[in-house]
Amino acid sequence: MICMVTEVIDVKNRGDGADEQILRASAVVDGGGLVGFATETVYGIACAAEPEAIARLDSVKGRSPEKRYSLHISGPAEIDRYVPRISAPALRLLRRAWPGPLTAVFELDEGALQGQRAVVGDGAFDILYRGGTIGVRCPDCWSAGRLLGAAKSPIVAPSANLSGEAPATTVGEVFAAFDGKIEIILDAGPTKYKKSSTVVKITDAGTTILREGVFSRDDINEMTL
Repeated sequence: MICMVTEVIDVKNRGDGADEQILRASAVVDGGGLVGFATETVYGIACAAEPEAIARLDSVKGRSPEKRYSLHISGPAEIDRYVPRISAPALRLLRRAWPGPLTAVFELDEGALQGQRAVVGDGAFDILYRGGTIGVRCPDCWSAGRLLGAAKSPIVAPSANLSGEAPATTVGEVFAAFDGKIEIILDAGPTKYKKSSTVVKITDAGTTILREGVFSRDDINEMTL
């Protein structure tokens, strides 16, 4: 296990050099490091979608390598790079829910999958597209958006907690779990919702809720109509 000094950086205000510090944190992630950061739901750990960094993330979280991670993007327009075709109902949902507390799991056919392998490369493809699907999250938090937008690598970001523990919603909880194990924690204050995102699976047949979170089943149904 890597042991290091974990730096906590206050980014609650856009001034005071926060943007420069977030850019520095993004470079750490691109270099294979791990950075704790806030979203509107819970804190996450940003990690480049490349095998060595993912292996370290699994070790730090105490998580099985068989479990998958969701891609995190800085804005809704980025989805086009990762999912080449989206149905009209799904587009309505994304336009209403993103940026926001929704994780969308897209099912791709074989032709689309092979195209995506060429787009993102073998290493990232094997991490992001498991079982013919990709999970994507677009957080509604300025510091998260800046961190993700500055990264040159595709970024995954599981919740900032040890496997089996509750997701962290404050910087103190992240620090207690990962002090000495990750490079940086960006302190954006307590998260807005203190609750995980809603997860939906999107296929040609329709939308299925895999986990209720901030958005209820009724919310999802209404946004899909």
